[in-house]
Amino acid sequence: MRSMPAALVCAAGLLLASGARAGTASSSGLTVEIAQPDKGDLLSGRVLLSVTVNVPAGIQVRQVTFLVDGSPISIDREPPFEAFWDRINPLRDHLIRVTAEGSDGGRAYDLLSIPVLGPVTFVSVTGRAPDFVLVSVTFLNEQDRPLTDVRVEEILVLEDDDEQIIDVFAPDDRPLAAELLLDASQSTQPFWEKLSQSTRLFAETLREGDRATVEAFNNSSFPLAPPGSTPQEIETATANFQDWGGVTRLYDALSRGGLLLLGREETRRRALVVLTDGIDFGSTLTAVDTDEYLRRGEVELHAVLLQPQVRPPNFRAQQQSLAGIARRTGGMHYIASSLPMEEIFVRIGEQLRAQYVLGFYSISKVTPGKERRIEVRLLRPGNFKVRVRRGHFGGQTLGQYLAAEIGRGPERRRIVAIRATLLNRDPVAVQALVAALTQGKDTSAGVPREARLALLAMGVDAVVPLQAALEPGAKKKLRRPAAQVLVDLFARLSKGNDPQAVTQALAILGRGDPVDGRKALRALEEEDLSPRSRERLAEVLQTLGTR
Repeated sequence: MRSMPAALVCAAGLLLASGARAGTASSSGLTVEIAQPDKGDLLSGRVLLSVTVNVPAGIQVRQVTFLVDGSPISIDREPPFEAFWDRINPLRDHLIRVTAEGSDGGRAYDLLSIPVLGPVTFVSVTGRAPDFVLVSVTFLNEQDRPLTDVRVEEILVLEDDDEQIIDVFAPDDRPLAAELLLDASQSTQPFWEKLSQSTRLFAETLREGDRATVEAFNNSSFPLAPPGSTPQEIETATANFQDWGGVTRLYDALSRGGLLLLGREETRRRALVVLTDGIDFGSTLTAVDTDEYLRRGEVELHAVLLQPQVRPPNFRAQQQSLAGIARRTGGMHYIASSLPMEEIFVRIGEQLRAQYVLGFYSISKVTPGKERRIEVRLLRPGNFKVRVRRGHFGGQTLGQYLAAEIGRGPERRRIVAIRATLLNRDPVAVQALVAALTQGKDTSAGVPREARLALLAMGVDAVVPLQAALEPGAKKKLRRPAAQVLVDLFARLSKGNDPQAVTQALAILGRGDPVDGRKALRALEEEDLSPRSRERLAEVLQTLGTR
């Protein structure tokens, strides 16, 4: 008998209007605000939706569109602007959105979140068996609007063309971690005019418990809003950015974003939303690397593709490459000129919120680590689209993959995996970094050198794996290089301006006691250190003795 993953589905009969107002004005000053339902109202049965529209002089209201969960339910062209919502699903939360369009072409938005009042659908992501596959799925109609009324009996799941038994299918209420990556090369500057409102509206689509972060990038990275920032903070941080220029290391930024997101948000759904012209200059990593890391890290990519005036000869091919990565991760791409920028960012948020979670036990005999293709079909008449990650890897984690890459293959691939591990810091991959210290004839160059630099850059996070290499029973050939890197690490920490990091590293070395950590550090004098490392250790011990 198979043990089921932790999953609980409970019915709730009422929903509660909640969440802060997310109104944004058009450039001409047109505004719209949801008047009914009001925050705190209990909703059931047939619900009246009404709005208040403030119209500046000289502007007419062309129409007001009412949407629930990303799908239009009514379009009203004359006041009073009202609609009835009579298909409430009590088993999932909802997002009401109204869009007012003026005669000048401007748009104004307001959003209202409707969470379930009481027990909600919950799917655990802990304790998963290696053969249990869990994926987020988005179902879309012909207009790319999300479907939220899909039933499990309408679903067909294939793994390498073999039909699978569906064990879990429910609205995906797992907390979401999203990162907005904004291309800050000079060619994108004209597109930033409405970007602050767009990023705020995206953040307003998130549920309570979800969190978003914002970063701009060119050949450098510029953190703008940390995880957990409010929509207003995200809007302000985006509006205040001024550092356009440089070249676009697109694939480095995407890989970095995905690896850091996985390392920081392992138990959440993960999504990257990138605004870019799709043109990459100077990345260390390739499109293939980025594709591999995002799919193995289960990070969904949504791409908003700008259309700059000056375009290189391979412009279309580069944009198609990025669109392909988005598709294979289960995401989508938008051409920025096809819709207003605010509309695109809201739609991405609505689609992420309308996802389902689908789970099945893999019966494939394919070796873990090799991709097993996933296909999900919606068995209902009509032209529908299904967005889902292209495959899974038989329970092999990204950290296990990176560890394997560090230990074998061409030097370039191994070095790329080492740099990826520095970002992700999966314990299995970090342990492979320590093993790489002895790989190669010249341990001062190539893979050993890159491994040493990565471990030093990790700081406190590298103490445990280095200490493990000095334990009884560890490989003898690792003792000397591990001890020397540990000395260099404490030398770097002691010369820094962060005494707390030194204390933390000593506590780790002393298994919770900094005093025992000092003793363990002094015990390194008994190791077979190089003369240079021995001098550094003496300097570290002297520095610590004066503190």
